[in-house]
Amino acid sequence: MLWVGTADGVYVTVDGGQRWRRFGKNFPHVMVERMAMSFRQRELVVSTHGRGLYVVGIGPVEEYSDSVLTDSIHLFEVAPAYQYRERRTHPGFGSARYVAPNPARGAVIAYYLKDMQPDGVRFVITKRRRRTRCAR
Repeated sequence: MLWVGTADGVYVTVDGGQRWRRFGKNFPHVMVERMAMSFRQRELVVSTHGRGLYVVGIGPVEEYSDSVLTDSIHLFEVAPAYQYRERRTHPGFGSARYVAPNPARGAVIAYYLKDMQPDGVRFVITKRRRRTRCAR
């Protein structure tokens, strides 16, 4: 997999450069200044000229393969989602308060469907996965 930042956005190839695809439906058509990969979190960090910094989860793109396209349905690995509690803190340093929205709550679930589902898609999560430690 190879990523490239251009004057028009981010492009990715998964087949050694034979086909390039524009990455991200909602990513703006803007010049990319720098990119960095966070391998542990499976995120691509993109710095743009004049539009800010974007952190994008790329786990599903890394898992993409031709075998995914032959399946009728594929559920990509779901990254851990953390619960957080909102706190009302107001730092008093600097010339102005910095305010930014919190990340979306919950887990991001990515999937592939070979055929359109006329009634939509419904997920039922029955239990959480617990992490266990092996006793030595």
